[in-house]
Amino acid sequence: WLANHNVIAVLFTRNASGKIKSNISVNEWACAYTVYYQIEKTPINTTMFANDRNQMREFFFHVWEKIQQQAPLEPMEAIVAEVIDIHPEYHACLNDRETSLHSDFKPEQGMTNPFLHMGMHIALKEQLATNRPAGIVAVYDLLLKKFGNAHEAEHQMIECLAESLWQAQRDNRLPEEQAYLECLRRLS
Repeated sequence: WLANHNVIAVLFTRNASGKIKSNISVNEWACAYTVYYQIEKTPINTTMFANDRNQMREFFFHVWEKIQQQAPLEPMEAIVAEVIDIHPEYHACLNDRETSLHSDFKPEQGMTNPFLHMGMHIALKEQLATNRPAGIVAVYDLLLKKFGNAHEAEHQMIECLAESLWQAQRDNRLPEEQAYLECLRRLS
């Protein structure tokens, strides 16, 4: 599916401690997992799920500008705005469009890609909104109780999402829904 629909070309690697890091090639969306589950269910904002890294980043900048102007937001923009809001550490990046648009945010230089990180949050929010994969909402509720807040629960879940996407890419196959859910259940 990923190859046929040409949605992402994200490379995931592991650092020395075994944590998954992301090296971004042409496209940078872990949101492909969300696209995979929603492609037949819900029309997707093609501005958000584009095939060009800069175009996808521009969507974040567009939403950031609308936030600054206090302009009304479309539904997908509201989701992105919520994620931007809980990541004030990325606001400076969003204020520096020219530098951020062209930066590779290389993990080996100790950098976190803010667009990929926020994209992972968006992917989780979309999964939770549709309960896809089936059962993710129940696991999320348990993680909310365990970690005490949605942001920390999502950060824990992102590790499993990244693992699932990394394995799928490594093995040139679709993400395994049950393995992903099992990873999430182990967190609870």
